[in-house]
Amino acid sequence: MTKADENGVQQPLDMGMFEVLSVCALLCSSDVIAAISMVNYNEQPKLFSIVYGEGVFNDIVSIILFNTVQSFKTNFDFTATTPFEILGSFLALALESVGIGIFFGVFSSLMFKWFRFLTHSAITETLLLIIIAFLAYFISEALELSGIISLLTCGISMAHYTWYNLSPQGKTISSVAVSILGSAAESLVFSYIGLCTFTYASDQQNGDYPWSLSFILVMMGIIIVGRLTAVWGVHFALSLCSKEKDITIPELAFISYGGMIRGAIAFGLVLKIPEGDDGTGEFRERGVIVTTTLAVVIITTVIFGSFMPLVQKLLMGDSKQP
Repeated sequence: MTKADENGVQQPLDMGMFEVLSVCALLCSSDVIAAISMVNYNEQPKLFSIVYGEGVFNDIVSIILFNTVQSFKTNFDFTATTPFEILGSFLALALESVGIGIFFGVFSSLMFKWFRFLTHSAITETLLLIIIAFLAYFISEALELSGIISLLTCGISMAHYTWYNLSPQGKTISSVAVSILGSAAESLVFSYIGLCTFTYASDQQNGDYPWSLSFILVMMGIIIVGRLTAVWGVHFALSLCSKEKDITIPELAFISYGGMIRGAIAFGLVLKIPEGDDGTGEFRERGVIVTTTLAVVIITTVIFGSFMPLVQKLLMGDSKQP
C-alpha cells in the first residue's frame, strides 16, 4: 500500500504491528442508528434488540480494545505472550470501567429513592442525572480507564433503575433533555467530520495528512468481508448447537448490512492518537490513518446509509417500516 506525499509521489506505507492493531481496534466499532431506524420494535423486537445490542457491544469492545492497545505503546514488542497480555489488560479495563458506571448508576437510584425532596423539581432531577453521569466519566478518565464505557454503563443503569425513582414530571423532562442533548451532540460530531474532510484535504500539500486510495480500498474490503464472515460464521456455529432457527435469512442479511457502517466512534478514537512523539514513541503514519478512517466513515455512512431503506424494503417489505 502506498500514500501520496506533498509532491504527489506515491510512497510505501511504514506501519508496524502496533499501528496495525490500533487500526483494527478502532474499526471494530459500528454505527447501527440507520439500521435500527428501519426496524419497528413493536413488530420485530428480536431483530431490533439484536441490531441495537450488537452495535452497542461492538462500540464497547472497540473503545476498550483501542485503549488497551494504546497502553502498550511504550517499547512495544510483539511476542508470543503479547495477545495474552492484551487480553488481560482488556478484561481489567473493561471490568473497572463498567464497575465505575454501575456504581454511579446504583448511587443515583438510591439517592432519588431515599431522598425524595430531590424529586420536588423536575429541573433539579435532570441536572443531577447529568452531573452524576458526567462524574462517572471524569473519574474514569482520571483513573486512566474508559470514560465513555463508564458513562454508557451509568446511563444504562439509570434507565433501568433511577428512572423509576423520578417524579412523573422528572421522567418526562429528563427523557426529553437527554434526547435533545444526544441529537445535538450527534449533529455536532458529523458537522465536525465534514469540516475535517476539507481541512485534511487542504493539508495534503503540507504532507501532514496524506491520503492513500489503496489503504482506503483495503479497509473497505476488510470491513465488508470481515462483517459477512463474522455474522454468517457465528450464525452457522450457533445453528450447530440448536435446532430451532430464531433468525431468518433476510434478517441475517439485514444484520450483516446494517453493521458495515462506521461512525463517529471510529473517528473519535483515531483523533486520540497523539501527534509526534509524546514521550512513549511516535505513532507511525498517523496522518494517513486519520484520513483513511475519515474516508471510511464518510463512504460507509453515505453509501450504506443511503441504501438502508432500499435494503430493508427488499429484505423485509414495506410492512416492517416503523
